[in-house]
Amino acid sequence: MIHPELNMDTQPPEPKKTFAEKLCTAIAIIISIALAALVVKLVIACIALIWSLMLEQHLI
Repeated sequence: MIHPELNMDTQPPEPKKTFAEKLCTAIAIIISIALAALVVKLVIACIALIWSLMLEQHLI
């Protein structure tokens, strides 16, 4: 005999996401990727600036 509390079919179904919620999630992912790329670009620019200043001062 199967106990009702152990039956997996009694779980309520996951709520379906509406199109607007899916769109918002996609936009949020795109924005977070863009921000991460911006941070990487700024770090590379700072390294390049420091490198060029050190070359100018003949430290390298």
